[in-house]
Amino acid sequence: MTLVPDATPLMLSAENRSTPYTIPVKWQHIPAPLMNGILRGYRINYQAVEAGDEKVSNFPVKEKITGPNTTAFVLDQLESYTVYHIKVTGFTNVGDGPEAFIYAGRFVILIIIEQ
Repeated sequence: MTLVPDATPLMLSAENRSTPYTIPVKWQHIPAPLMNGILRGYRINYQAVEAGDEKVSNFPVKEKITGPNTTAFVLDQLESYTVYHIKVTGFTNVGDGPEAFIYAGRFVILIIIEQ
C-alpha cells in the first residue's frame, strides 16, 4: 500500500541576499526509507505575513510545484520589504507528507524547524 511521506524535506533554508523581489529556497530530499512510495514532487506554498512593520493577513497563499528531483527553487515577483511564510512538502500519488516551514524576507530571516 502506498502512503504519503513520513518526513518533511530536510534542511530547508530560504535566504535573500541579492534582490528584494526574490527568495531562493533550498532543501534536501526526504530520506528514501520514509518516502512510503514514489515521490511525485515537492509542493511549495508561500504567503506574505509582514509588510514593513505591519502584519498582513489578506495576502493570498501562492503555490509552486516542482519535480521529484528538484531541491531548490527561486520564488520571484515578491513584494519588497516583506516577510513570507514558506512551506515545502513532498507528495506521492496518495497525498502530501508533513511540511517543513520557514519565514524569510529581504531583511528578516528566521529559521524554524519542525519535525
